[in-house]
Amino acid sequence: MDNADDQPWRNDDSNDWVVFLPGHGKGNAETADVAVILPELVRALHPRLSPAVAGEAAERALLARTGMMSLPALVFLRGDALLGSIPRVRDWDDYVQRIAAILDGGEA
Repeated sequence: MDNADDQPWRNDDSNDWVVFLPGHGKGNAETADVAVILPELVRALHPRLSPAVAGEAAERALLARTGMMSLPALVFLRGDALLGSIPRVRDWDDYVQRIAAILDGGEA
């Protein structure tokens, strides 16, 4: 997603979306770790999650919407609803637990 207006989840209330915010230009060492973990999370939770990677403009738009400061992060959306987010690298069990809570309506 390269543009701030790229928001494929907006008209998709039937799927949960996870958008990776890599922290463009921040040079964070955790970005590569989250980039490797994300496909594994999507495989483990399939078909529950539709993944996307935010380009710089889309990342800025999502950061403005979420008020997040810690990057890299995973942001979870359903339709126009912001479900929650997980900043930084976590261990596997923490990811699975937090994602389940976010998708089930209880932000972790």
